[in-house]
Amino acid sequence: MHYEDVAGLLRATREKFIGTGNTGEAQDAIGTLAHSFSILFAADHPDYDYCGHCGSGVDVTATCPNLGEREHHSYVHHEGFNRKQFLAACGLKPARPYSTSMFRPVGEPGTGKTTGG
Repeated sequence: MHYEDVAGLLRATREKFIGTGNTGEAQDAIGTLAHSFSILFAADHPDYDYCGHCGSGVDVTATCPNLGEREHHSYVHHEGFNRKQFLAACGLKPARPYSTSMFRPVGEPGTGKTTGG
């Protein structure tokens, strides 16, 4: 199963609850579940740096065996799991840091109406 599949299942479940009028509990439950998945996925796929020439992830002061004795590693940054993108695919977006709710649905504030996209 891929991240997109998990996000799709969470989004579909959330939309099913919203269709029954059970918006508050559904949003809290799906938001918490999506957040938990995003933590697990980010832990499994963190950001990291590596040398674009030899693949090493070691000290930047070390010389690269593929570049010669005087050349240092040329590091490339690899972005790991994107939590914000995952939450958006779930139909959620991060709430303000000071909010009591961790996530809120994407939609019109205060109306209870959510957008499909």
